[in-house]
Amino acid sequence: MVRRVISILLYIIAGYFVLMMTAMAFIDIPYKAVFLSVVFAIALIFLAAGGAVNRFRRWKTAFGAVLLSVGGFSAFGALTMASILLDDELLAMMPKPDTALSFDYITGFSILTMQICAGILLIKLENQPAADAPQGGATVEAEK
Repeated sequence: MVRRVISILLYIIAGYFVLMMTAMAFIDIPYKAVFLSVVFAIALIFLAAGGAVNRFRRWKTAFGAVLLSVGGFSAFGALTMASILLDDELLAMMPKPDTALSFDYITGFSILTMQICAGILLIKLENQPAADAPQGGATVEAEK
């Protein structure tokens, strides 16, 4: 029970770093590749720690769930920001920013798409039947 709680906490921390990586992918900053690589490496450390605490049981499902949940949250946030920035009436009510912030939608949506696809792939790989598993619902007793 304690292992499961600790692994979930580590997965939440990993999800936070994946979320930060995805959010920063949408903003045009210098040395973006280095920054994204470092944040992704930190996320991988926490993912691996969560998997190790749980003895890597069903790790593909857990890692895929982290990527998919953060991907869904990031997609919602990106679409919300895009909607706000496209509404002239809402922009007129907001205070003018001191600095101009430029967005890099190509990199942001590319990373978001890869993240969601990786999550789906990991979950599908975990739920795939094993090659040595009996097919068609046959049981071990039926083979004897």
